[in-house]
Amino acid sequence: AHNQPKVKEAPVTLILVGNKNGWDNNNPVWDEMLKSVGGNQQMVDGAKQAAAFLYGSSDERKLKFAESNTGLLAMSIMMAAMEYCVDSHPMSGLDFEGIHKAFELSENETVVMAIALGYYDKNQNLYPRRPRRQFDDIASII
Repeated sequence: AHNQPKVKEAPVTLILVGNKNGWDNNNPVWDEMLKSVGGNQQMVDGAKQAAAFLYGSSDERKLKFAESNTGLLAMSIMMAAMEYCVDSHPMSGLDFEGIHKAFELSENETVVMAIALGYYDKNQNLYPRRPRRQFDDIASII
């Protein structure tokens, strides 16, 4: 993260890695689903087929699956941290290839982002937050 002090000095930095094959038969979620639907194997098989098409039918779909699910996890982590008064700093400006090599990740694993977690240091000056667009400027409720 470009050697930023707020990252280097953070007590915890998480590297979030997505599994491009998280939808496949090896995911224990299918066993959990089988239990939750009362052992209805046909229902689970249908869900597996749908997942294979939606998330596994191309490299692009596999990547989107990994990134979107990991992004949702990242938001959940940041919301949970906020509940405990822990600040978070998500980052996507990373050396993705370097992280991939350093942690010997497989081809099915993709580095999505990092999150630094810690407590705000009031003695540090942060850059002012750039203006954000309002909800109504970027979304329409239909």
